[in-house]
Amino acid sequence: MNISFSIITVTYNSKKELLETIDSVQSQENKNFIHIIKDGLSTDKTNEIDFSKFKNTLFHRSKDNGIYDAMNQAIKFAKNEYIIYLNSGDKFLSKKTLSSVLSKFLETNE
Repeated sequence: MNISFSIITVTYNSKKELLETIDSVQSQENKNFIHIIKDGLSTDKTNEIDFSKFKNTLFHRSKDNGIYDAMNQAIKFAKNEYIIYLNSGDKFLSKKTLSSVLSKFLETNE
């Protein structure tokens, strides 16, 4: 079974925290994901990050009406059945988090 994840990160004026979240996602051993970053028109130069250097990352910048609106806008870019919300500043517990989630999923759906 080939399972992939869409990881959605919404951000607004939290460039430093966003970079920490991106590092956490990029460090995952399981690389079967797309990382969707939705920025609500930040003014802290978030849009100047070179997102092209991050694998499987899509950056989308547009006006929104708050965090939940941003999440709803971002979900439209999800390409995978399994979606994880990991907001700006959030980090995975370890480099094996996606692998562990996948393993548990396969275990319970045999």
